[in-house]
Amino acid sequence: MPYKNYSHEALAQAISAVRRNVLSQRAAAAQYGVPRSTLRDGVGQKKKGTQSGQSRMLTDVEERALVTYLIYMADQCLPHTRDITRCYIWDIIVDSGRATLFNMMDGPSDKYFRQMFARHPDITEKRAETLDKARKSMSTQQTIDDFFDLYAQLLDDYDLRDKSEQIFNCEEAGWTGRETSRQKVIGPTAAHTYRQQTMVNQHITAHLCVSASGRMLPPLIIFRGSHPHRHYQDGIPDSWLFGVSESGFINTDLFHQWFIKIFLANCGSVRPVLLIMDNHDAHVDLHTIKAAIENDVVLTANPHDPHTAATGCKGHWSIEGSIFKAGDEYFAHGQYVTLGKAKFPIVLHHAIDQASPASIREAFRLSGLCPVNRMAIDRSQLVEPLFAQGVTGTSAETCPTCGAFGVNPLVAQGLIPESLGHILVPPRMPQMQAKRRKSKAVKSARILTGEEMLNQLQEKKRRGKRKREEEAKHIRREEKERKRQRQQDRKTKKTDNEDILKIIAEQYKGGVCDQRGTIHDERNGVFWYGCDICNKWFHDRCLNLEEMVRVSESLSDGSDWLCQRCEEQKVLEE
Repeated sequence: MPYKNYSHEALAQAISAVRRNVLSQRAAAAQYGVPRSTLRDGVGQKKKGTQSGQSRMLTDVEERALVTYLIYMADQCLPHTRDITRCYIWDIIVDSGRATLFNMMDGPSDKYFRQMFARHPDITEKRAETLDKARKSMSTQQTIDDFFDLYAQLLDDYDLRDKSEQIFNCEEAGWTGRETSRQKVIGPTAAHTYRQQTMVNQHITAHLCVSASGRMLPPLIIFRGSHPHRHYQDGIPDSWLFGVSESGFINTDLFHQWFIKIFLANCGSVRPVLLIMDNHDAHVDLHTIKAAIENDVVLTANPHDPHTAATGCKGHWSIEGSIFKAGDEYFAHGQYVTLGKAKFPIVLHHAIDQASPASIREAFRLSGLCPVNRMAIDRSQLVEPLFAQGVTGTSAETCPTCGAFGVNPLVAQGLIPESLGHILVPPRMPQMQAKRRKSKAVKSARILTGEEMLNQLQEKKRRGKRKREEEAKHIRREEKERKRQRQQDRKTKKTDNEDILKIIAEQYKGGVCDQRGTIHDERNGVFWYGCDICNKWFHDRCLNLEEMVRVSESLSDGSDWLCQRCEEQKVLEE
């Protein structure tokens, strides 16, 4: 029926006929030409502004508080899934005591979530990226500010603000063979499309270094366990450095080799030079620090965090993606079926060639390093502080045992209403322990070539030497004690054996000569024979010829042997 193809009078007559039970709604709609839905609304006297359908699961205030809580938890790197959010909605409904048309056994439907996302465009569903605990603790605005304060001060102290050719950044890129390419492929519509694994499952690290002027230094390639058996250096520049570690990651010795053979040889002759690196322990070595000071190289370590890791925060010139792209090209051309350790360097060489000086300079600009611009860091990638500025006192007090808050700080900050404070609870704070293990993560930027760091490394070396000496002494004491114990055990065992032999020998007493046996009788050719009735023992030399004949018979046929006295007694008894 065309829209609004009826008069107001026709609608009124249809409504009157239905209310007077003259016609049914179907008959009245057909007779007066009025849509049944319009007639049904008119008969029911629906109020203006009302909506049909099921009631909302949450009120506007409750839903806004839930959305605020979900955003807050996501900012703390603890995002919630739909299933967890359903539990919170269920708790809010049950706590309110009001009835709902929704199935509370299953919770809100997926349609409800789609509608909630439409009502609140500031939240959405996405796959969460993994962020380890150390990086989370350093992905903060305070960490960014501290790093740039130190960085800007270094540039001013060494007059390096406009000298991009003297500013370098190095970091590691690792491949395990389990990475997945983000490039789309073409395949059949009605079936899954699979990609053959082109890299072996073995960790390989590339230590890369670039300057803010766009120049790339020769890399260090680190293999796990051993070098490839094949000719892995074919087609590779002689300036590249190769190393091996047990895990495939960089260590102190490898970094020192890279610093001496690659960096100092290729960073240029103009001094001073600033090298920015991660706060890894593998980069901090007394020999490396001394070599840097001697060659007027300023080493600064930024927090181990992807958002302040210099060019790394923008994908390290997309070097990882270039590896996959280069590997796909070699695979498509039929050169390699599987990219093993021996072929990895040539593929990396091809990928590095794709990084132009302009792209490297752009990475430094986007990182805010050259030119210096701390506002270049994407604030949306940072972890929000647990409390807003100025929120202290009882609202931030926690239980020292379990870490729970005494008062919900989200309520104190006005983020959620007090009525929901017992449901929408922030995560607990870490427990306060008297002897808590000290974290090794360095959460602030630092200068490695300063006098303070040099003294710390020297003291660390002395402590390590003392510790090794104490461990060696302890090992020697333990070995000496074990040796003494073995000697004591042998002596005790020998003494016990002699005592047993003496006890056994004392049991042997000659039935004729009345002499006791000794432990050396058998060795000296003195033999004893025991009577099977009286259990007395006799020397062979104390027996007469007849008794020795019976001994021989007993030994040959296994029969009992009786001494002269027992033999005579046996004859009498018979």
